[in-house]
Amino acid sequence: MKVELTCVFCLLHWVYGRSAVAGNTQSFFGGIRRMLSIASKQSHEGINTALLSNYLVEAVWDIMGSGTESFYRNLKRRNNENAATLSTQAMDFIKKGRSSRERFERACLIAATSNVAPLGVPSHGFEFSEVKSVIRGELKPIIRDNLYETIKEARRILYITDNAGEIGFDSHFISLLKEAGCHVTLLVKDPLFFEDATMDDVQFFGLERLVDAVVSVKGIFIPGESYPLPVVLAYEDADLIVAKGTGNFEALRGEVTGKTVLYMLKVKCDPIAAATGIEHGRFIIDLERP
Repeated sequence: MKVELTCVFCLLHWVYGRSAVAGNTQSFFGGIRRMLSIASKQSHEGINTALLSNYLVEAVWDIMGSGTESFYRNLKRRNNENAATLSTQAMDFIKKGRSSRERFERACLIAATSNVAPLGVPSHGFEFSEVKSVIRGELKPIIRDNLYETIKEARRILYITDNAGEIGFDSHFISLLKEAGCHVTLLVKDPLFFEDATMDDVQFFGLERLVDAVVSVKGIFIPGESYPLPVVLAYEDADLIVAKGTGNFEALRGEVTGKTVLYMLKVKCDPIAAATGIEHGRFIIDLERP
């Protein structure tokens, strides 16, 4: 997804807020100057939104980010614990589906509505109230296209995760993919990347025992960028990519060739609302075909 002018200001605010949440105040102006310099040099109409985000995060992390580790480790621990308390209810909701199609769709509903990280700086662990609303039948995300048929045809899947806690709900969808005979590679972030899922969070939920492989990247994964060979092969071999959340939508939308991408996210900003045709605050499960 190509950057829009409003995205530049949003990214500056997003990166600054998340980097400065527990940083030394003496570093703030140095971090701001560096971010503005990167934005000035790298912002142009053809740049991928997530790539610009990666540039900004890398530019300020050594100045402002090193003091945030304790904050995000505690936040992610609470996210994981909160998700774990809902796991049995989520699983029961999925199992009550009367057909394989309905169970897959229910698993997608749960996974999509777990995408609740705010654009602003999170102040406490995610409560996943939207997941609870799905279980009670009060909320249903928008499902587009022939979701079930697409999943049935997939054999090798690259599952690009988003946040800690959230991946606990992804595990139910992944379980169905494995039961269907799919080879699943999970992609997470190298530590530490704000509230995003890393290998520590994978192990909290035992996902490393469920999937066929786990690979990690520094920053948001963007097709065509340089990555370790296992990551490149996982992407090249996949016939279906599952992408969770705003950052992965921005990274992949319009950038993937020859593969189908399944997006699951909450619409949180004007550019994504325009790209999906869905109003703010709605959850969407959408397919982008080659």
